[in-house]
Amino acid sequence: MKRSPKRTTAIAPRRDALRTIAMAHELRSAALARVIEAFVGAINRRIDRAMARVVNWMNRHPAWT
Repeated sequence: MKRSPKRTTAIAPRRDALRTIAMAHELRSAALARVIEAFVGAINRRIDRAMARVVNWMNRHPAWT
């Protein structure tokens, strides 16, 4: 009697490979999200500092007092 390979044994490595690829994509996406978050945070801090300088200038300027 000829034995056929179990279907689960043929699918399991592919499923594990796909799971590994999916985890790599998640990690890469998370890393990219952290980079974007840091970049946006830096821009927001620069904008906040610039706005604070403008407000300070307006508070000191004779035309605005």
